[in-house]
Amino acid sequence: MAGRLFPDRGLLGVLLAAVLLWRKAPKAAPWAILPLAAGFFVWVVVTTLTDSGAAPRAPGTSYAVLARDETLSIADRKGRPAVLNLWASWCPPCRREMPMMAEMAESNPEVDFLFANQGESRKVIEAYLRQTGVDLETILVDPFSDLSRHYSAIGLPATFFINPDGTLAATHLGEISRETITERLAALSSNDRKQTE
Repeated sequence: MAGRLFPDRGLLGVLLAAVLLWRKAPKAAPWAILPLAAGFFVWVVVTTLTDSGAAPRAPGTSYAVLARDETLSIADRKGRPAVLNLWASWCPPCRREMPMMAEMAESNPEVDFLFANQGESRKVIEAYLRQTGVDLETILVDPFSDLSRHYSAIGLPATFFINPDGTLAATHLGEISRETITERLAALSSNDRKQTE
């Protein structure tokens, strides 16, 4: 963990130089802190974007399925690839992509399409579905947005492509296109064939 917080001694050197400058010339210190803060911000962004840590596995938590009196655990599915879409009724891009996502789910029965609502109650979800007429088979109720935290989704919609073994194959943040889903599903089935050979 310390390696992630301080990737090299250069950062410690810059911090030490800023402290020394602060002590010797307090009036110049704010100007010295500005580039330090900017550098730290860039380091955080680059570290986040290039983090080579292992992708999270599907969570073992069970979520209520909206239309059925049952729960579902993403990790305990029956060895099938999955597309997990995180959405909310207040999210305009979620609303725009949902009819297309419903069509993709219907035309790809070999893949589990899971639509996990983030942070809303059953009543709100049901009212939205009645209003729009969108027909989705498996809607998970995630009132505390646990899946957003688990997969570190920084916004909605977010779509995750999950291998049959529960490992994360690909992610897409923001509104997704039919072409992107088709491309990702082809990659999923290719990965599945390689694992079974």
